[in-house]
Amino acid sequence: MSEARTCPKCGAALAADVLGGFCPKCVGRVLLSVPSPGAVPGPPRVRYCGDYELLEEIGRGGMGVVFKARQVSLNRLVAVKMLLHGGLASEEFVKRFQAEAQAVASLQHRNIVAIHEVGVHEGLHYFSMDYAEGPNLAQLVRDKPLPPKQAARYVQLIAEAIQYAHQRGILHRDLKPSNVLLDQFDQPRITDFGLAKRLTSSADFGLCTSDLTLTGQVLGAPSYMPPEQAAGKRGQVGVTSDVYALGAILYHLLTGRPPFVGDSTAATLVQVQTQEPTPPRQLNPAVPSDLEVVCLKCLEKSPAHRYQSAAALAEDLARWQAGAPIWARPPDWAERVRRWFWTRPALAALALVLGVSVFLVLVLVRDRATRPASPGGNNPAAAQTRQPEPPQVGAKPGADGGAGLGAITSFDTRTSSIDATRTAVWSRGPDMLEACEESRAAVLDGKLYVVGGRTGHGGTNVCLSTMQVYAPDTDRWSYAAPLPEPLAAVGLVAHKSFLYCFGGNKEPVWWGEPVASAYRFDPRAGRWTRLAEMPIARSNFGAGVTGDRIYCFGGSIHWPETTSRADAYDPALDRWFPVPAMPKGRGECVGAVWNNRLVTALGVFSVPTDDPDKRTWLSDTTIFLYDPQRDGWDQPGTALALQDPGAGYLFSDDSGIYLAGLKLKEGLENWLYHLEIKTGHVRFFSPRSPIARSSQAAAWDATRGMGYVVGGINSSNEVLRVLETVRLVRTGEGRR
Repeated sequence: MSEARTCPKCGAALAADVLGGFCPKCVGRVLLSVPSPGAVPGPPRVRYCGDYELLEEIGRGGMGVVFKARQVSLNRLVAVKMLLHGGLASEEFVKRFQAEAQAVASLQHRNIVAIHEVGVHEGLHYFSMDYAEGPNLAQLVRDKPLPPKQAARYVQLIAEAIQYAHQRGILHRDLKPSNVLLDQFDQPRITDFGLAKRLTSSADFGLCTSDLTLTGQVLGAPSYMPPEQAAGKRGQVGVTSDVYALGAILYHLLTGRPPFVGDSTAATLVQVQTQEPTPPRQLNPAVPSDLEVVCLKCLEKSPAHRYQSAAALAEDLARWQAGAPIWARPPDWAERVRRWFWTRPALAALALVLGVSVFLVLVLVRDRATRPASPGGNNPAAAQTRQPEPPQVGAKPGADGGAGLGAITSFDTRTSSIDATRTAVWSRGPDMLEACEESRAAVLDGKLYVVGGRTGHGGTNVCLSTMQVYAPDTDRWSYAAPLPEPLAAVGLVAHKSFLYCFGGNKEPVWWGEPVASAYRFDPRAGRWTRLAEMPIARSNFGAGVTGDRIYCFGGSIHWPETTSRADAYDPALDRWFPVPAMPKGRGECVGAVWNNRLVTALGVFSVPTDDPDKRTWLSDTTIFLYDPQRDGWDQPGTALALQDPGAGYLFSDDSGIYLAGLKLKEGLENWLYHLEIKTGHVRFFSPRSPIARSSQAAAWDATRGMGYVVGGINSSNEVLRVLETVRLVRTGEGRR
């Protein structure tokens, strides 16, 4: 027998067919309290709620209604939020209301509306909070968009507050302009945590779960919610979902409208999941291009392509306001193609089918055209008597390694020559402020930066943390902000507007134990920032940039061991990613970039012996190429004309790479030479530098068409301060 049902409001017995759980009398009381048939049921019209005198209604949402009120005991203005539907609110609504109160109560931030009191008055759940006198952001942009700097400042402050909430395990999930109020000091204040949930992933608060939200249930404002939330994919909602909403707010402030506006809620949800937002500059040409890039990065469909934290967004907005380069970058052509396929799946599938069909047809046509005919026509006897052709002399099977090097039939670099078409023009520049060897150099914004190094051999040898800067316009050296720690033999690259410094070692001997440190230098701000450490400690390794990633490969890990490991660093994410290891471990690598591929052509490897103290290093001139598109290494050949390493990479062209200085069997030579990847020849440029040295630093200024060779050590073990410049000119042109 089923248990008798009673009304939870008055206790009266309920009939079996009554829906909703309340008796008709209680339902009638609530309905009669509504002023008009079209109005939404709300709390009973009371003038007082506990210690609060309700003055006027100032807001209403799907779960509650907010009043401007006066706290009688303290005679101050506050905001009081009361649960919608009064005493007839469902248990789920009550739980959500209580969860909001608990979430806000745990947050104490200047840009989050603070809560004062939580209570129940005559069956009505309520809580009081700060009262913000100004409008909300939706009201502020009702007539026209905000100036870009004002919009960026508001969203930066909001992002910092959201980062604070994320760090305390709170996800908002309903960020929109109407939920951000302005106070009398023009400070944005976040409110309405009605959909807030506690983050439960232990690693980085990436995802959230909730016992109040079912999978497939869509909660929030459709125009501002991310695709994963619009699709009801509860398990994919995380901190990047709030980052998306912050970008939608920025979009609204810059253009005066949300990124997606449909004829209905369902239409808007479809747009959010399948369409790209109109670029803000098309709606408001006054929006700066960098700010548009920041905004659209937040609105990426894939959470992995957005800023990975609200703090990262706040930092980029702060950088833009300060006039510094932003981290975000506009999508390249490959990314635009990916988005086109994403938003047009049917056309993408058709294009894929057509592409595969055309490819197969071309393969069949080529196969038929290149198939050799039988010597005897259709005579089988003649075909059987045909002898196979001898292989080409000097050919190496698979010489191009599948890397698209062209028709390479041999890679013989046993001969080298002087290039008769071009001449190396050497010039002496002003000496550095400090002598050093094993330093590294890079050119950024027309200036030469020389980082770290050692002072020399013997008891006075120490590693340096100094950074010396040469300005060609003034022909002067100066010191810049020193490295956070003294280092030598680091990996140094210039990428976009920054210098990146990786690894190295801090001991006064070149075989010292390496470190895994990583730093970024901002010339405009004049400071170093610590980055995520390399996966392994190493020094004397190759480093290069291709695409948007910085690659570090090979190097010395501890005496006398070398490594073949390779890793890629993504500056936008501050994360390291593994890539396939080199075919062979080597230290003292030369790292170069050729045709968007990484090249390492010189290095040393250790020879194991029974006595580790007697282990030696031998030179290794095998050329390795890494293709990021194919994610693999190739070994086209060996530079047999070269001996020991010690060269500094300058630049590359379509034919190969240019290096300065090397050790030959005859001793130290400061040649400028060209290693031609396709032909395998080593061509030297005459004359050589008058200063022979090794362990020097080298860099190339593409704008001036000029190379720098600095520091190093000569054959007498003297550490040098010498700066030399070198140009390549056509023979007969003379000095420039």
